Amino acid sequence: MYDLAVIGAGPAGCSAAITAARQGARVVLFEKGDFPRQKVCGEFVSAESLALLSSLLSVAQRPLLENALRICAAQIFLDGRTIRTKIEPAAASIP
Repeated sequence: MYDLAVIGAGPAGCSAAITAARQGARVVLFEKGDFPRQKVCGEFVSAESLALLSSLLSVAQRPLLENALRICAAQIFLDGRTIRTKIEPAAASIP
């Protein structure tokens, strides 16, 4: 018997399941797909999200964040022009 069933193991579902389990709930997490999988833009983690992600990871998993490639600039290509901008604070790429 479970206290909570979470459907979908994407970022929101995993966050909900982890948070509920840490509060003592018995949680089952359902996902129709296989992991790991590549997703378009799925590796970009904004600087604003890094602290939340860190709080959801176990101590053993935190090196994933510490060793992640930092994204500190972006380029947009439009009509033969290139626009470059800094990303401050830096985001992270976490495959």
